[in-house]
Amino acid sequence: MGEERRYLIGSYTTQGGHGITEIVASNGKLRKGSSSAEMDDPIWLTMNSGKKRLYAVGSLNGQGTVASYKVENGLQLKAIQKTGGREGCHLCFDAVHQTLYSANYVDGSISVFPLDADGDVLPERQHVTLSGPLGPNPRRQEGHHAHECVIRPGGNELFVCDLGADRVRIYAIEAEGTLTEKDEVLCPAGTGPRHLLFDGSGRFFLVGELGGWLMTCEEKNGSFEVMECISTLPDDIHAPDNTAAAIRRRGNDLLVTNRGHNSIARFTLKDGIPRWNSEISCRGSFPRDLWLEERQMLVANQKAGGVVLMNEEGRILDALPDLAAVVCILGLEE
Repeated sequence: MGEERRYLIGSYTTQGGHGITEIVASNGKLRKGSSSAEMDDPIWLTMNSGKKRLYAVGSLNGQGTVASYKVENGLQLKAIQKTGGREGCHLCFDAVHQTLYSANYVDGSISVFPLDADGDVLPERQHVTLSGPLGPNPRRQEGHHAHECVIRPGGNELFVCDLGADRVRIYAIEAEGTLTEKDEVLCPAGTGPRHLLFDGSGRFFLVGELGGWLMTCEEKNGSFEVMECISTLPDDIHAPDNTAAAIRRRGNDLLVTNRGHNSIARFTLKDGIPRWNSEISCRGSFPRDLWLEERQMLVANQKAGGVVLMNEEGRILDALPDLAAVVCILGLEE
């Protein structure tokens, strides 16, 4: 990372965070730039394909909201809209339909937003509420919890992780970006699907939050099935309160954050299947997200440690511990 590389960090303002903060990494050092706090708790960030608009999901005056920002000499808030749901936690940009999808955790719903010609978010077009049987965990699966929405590569389908129901729901994306329920992927009971990462269009890797699981899902005869489910913790570790969070890929490696165990699990793909490689300390507490570069990575620790820059072996290069309640990292460079 010899050249300067810029990132945006999302954080919980209600837990002492600064909102959206720009940081710069250069020659193994981090420095903090400006922050934007027009909305509360901007906990997921994404951009449009031209990188002219940043989208954030959070809240304002207690209402779930999504916002669009112009990215030019800092961030300029251009539009903000209500999600119609509670505690938005993820966003997905659809370049084909110029649509933004928001996953709302608490009430288990998906909000569909059209975008104007500049890429700014317009009022909600459709609201989809998840329904059906729930998982067996009475504390965490008391209701449906939409945790992520991802577009299948090369297709017109939206995959939605429903932590409360142990399912990944598949929606066909129709005209104007509206959604029609199409299929679902059944996960092992009590795993709590949280985040997924596609490997081509016919396979994806799925993190189960509850306990810490990594699932490999493949398409068979037109439907996806869970082919394997392995722990995100070493064999000799028993940590019932651990919850897995983010999944990122670098080359042939998959990395998953473990909150509670405070580690990053590294898996290496062998014939497309993840196999345990090693664990790396997150150098803080409650790791929520990662951003991977060729030989280095940034870690967002929500409860202690702030943003940490480390090499691929896990040695700390620099840190910004005063960045509190950080939960999302978005790289601005290709």
